Amino acid sequence: MRGPYCFTGEEIRKMEEAREIKNSRKTLEDLMDSTRYSCFIRKLEKKAEEMKPTGCEWFLDEARKCITKDRQDKYGRAERNFDTISNLWNVYLGDKLKGNLSPNDIGVMMALMKIARIASGTQQTDSYVDAIGYLALAGEIAG
Repeated sequence: MRGPYCFTGEEIRKMEEAREIKNSRKTLEDLMDSTRYSCFIRKLEKKAEEMKPTGCEWFLDEARKCITKDRQDKYGRAERNFDTISNLWNVYLGDKLKGNLSPNDIGVMMALMKIARIASGTQQTDSYVDAIGYLALAGEIAG
């Protein structure tokens, strides 16, 4: 009589074969997942390549989208928002200013902030787009 964990040579060989088959299935599944992942990455890279900024038209279009849709949906009309900012900055700066900042000044100063970021060497595409957008809004407010 055999104990519960005693196996014959043939039984051990069959269990090893079953384990190898199971492992090879797992390897095949991993390979399939890896292939799907690689395909997904290639698609993302292609999309990123298509979305790369090219020429000044791209920057102008992006800025236009930001200030006419995204920005207005999030923050309301630029002139009103810049007026609020100028009021807050005037209070904060108080006697440090000879006069008061206007909403137009805010647009210009925000663009200068973006230009400072660009000058820092960490040139992010959105800093260019934002600077263009702020200057466009300042120009609109200035009339």
